[in-house]
Amino acid sequence: MFVLLQPDSDASTRPYAADALAQLASTDATIRLADTAAINSPQRNANRSVNGSTKAGGSARRERVHDLVSIFLRGRVYWAEYRVNGKQQAVSLRTQRKPQARLTAQQIGAKLSAGDYQSPKPRVAIRDLVCDLLDVKRGDGAGRSTIEKYAQQLERFCGFADRRGIASIDAFRAVDFDAFRSELREVLHPSTAHDHAVAVKMLCNFAESREFVDRNPLRGVRLVEPVAERRRYVPTSDEIRRLLDAAKKGPPVVHQLLAMLAYTGARANEACALRPSDVDLARSVVCVPNFKRLRQSGVHHRVVPIHPILRPTLEAALSRAGGDAYLFMSRTRAGKPRPFNDRTLLDHALRFAAAAGIPVGRLPSEHGGKHRGGSTRTGLTPARAVQAETTTPRKLGRPPLRAKRKVDEPAQQAFVVHSLRHAFVTICESSGVSERVYRVWVGHTGDRGATSGYFDLKPDVSQRAMATVQF
Repeated sequence: MFVLLQPDSDASTRPYAADALAQLASTDATIRLADTAAINSPQRNANRSVNGSTKAGGSARRERVHDLVSIFLRGRVYWAEYRVNGKQQAVSLRTQRKPQARLTAQQIGAKLSAGDYQSPKPRVAIRDLVCDLLDVKRGDGAGRSTIEKYAQQLERFCGFADRRGIASIDAFRAVDFDAFRSELREVLHPSTAHDHAVAVKMLCNFAESREFVDRNPLRGVRLVEPVAERRRYVPTSDEIRRLLDAAKKGPPVVHQLLAMLAYTGARANEACALRPSDVDLARSVVCVPNFKRLRQSGVHHRVVPIHPILRPTLEAALSRAGGDAYLFMSRTRAGKPRPFNDRTLLDHALRFAAAAGIPVGRLPSEHGGKHRGGSTRTGLTPARAVQAETTTPRKLGRPPLRAKRKVDEPAQQAFVVHSLRHAFVTICESSGVSERVYRVWVGHTGDRGATSGYFDLKPDVSQRAMATVQF
């Protein structure tokens, strides 16, 4: 109610104006009392407690379900509050149903009364857990490339968790894992997406084994491995000869290394680590270091017979090495000797293979310099390696790039250095060499047969078998 008083109003109207003002003040006081009663009514407070918290105090209404435990709503989820070891604690009961919350809280109270209750484990951030896993893998002797691969795969998972607001591993659920796999299938090849999923399962298993979580969130989740398709081009004997002829125009060490790979089936890093003492021309054998199978089999090296075609090349390599520590050496910018780098070998091998008419993937000049170990399947450049000692703040490195090749495009077979290993096995099989024999040569001794550990390859049998291989 409003009363407008005119300044020039006469005296006869002033009493009526005063009565109106008094009535207005009485009405306003009545309205304020009614609002106060409504605000403080029990029904309104009960509704506010059900919704989770009051605006004034910010705390929800507690309901004591045990002598030591109370429950309350936080948002839509029930929580339990209790005191243990002199500290007040509140834990989520992870349910929206009040009967279930009461039952769980009563179980907590019973354990507290009996003294058997253990405080919940502190939450561990996903990125910290990944760094711990990589430290363990590094301590177990995993190679640099393996650490880079895990760092790249788990960095993509950390980005996914950040986008979904998943800060700790205990908040990760199987439905989140399904969403992550669906996202991977949109941008990666099925086999690459499967490798990422396996890395995430490995992370969850690690969290459970180190007791960071009470239960593995992915326990019972099974992954179906996609059907593998061959993407490496396997050269023929004629193409290998053309490759070695083209390599003669480059550095001698590159030609010798490629011949070593082609005629022994060794891996590139194994050949680069050879020492002059590993070559025994008198016995006509090469002791190849067994890097990949060392942790599984415990065998440090394997003995491979020297094929007559390879013997002149090894004689030249020995005379060239002289007193060097390694058989195949290169020089740093400062002129210091060092073992030949397997990635530099790949750069030269791709150029020589292209000159020999062998199908190759992208050459180093097509992606700006030296080959950095990117996958010929997807064109990915791996993330930067995680530093040997983790620093603070702990970072995993640069996020991985998106695949260059579309998922629905067919994979093109291309030559890489590892193709020479495939070619060696193929030629041995076509020459009639027993599978058990050439498996020993290439270091694949993990035969699943019951008598796999009983087989012992005699030196004379190995030499006769190598002499029958027709390169």
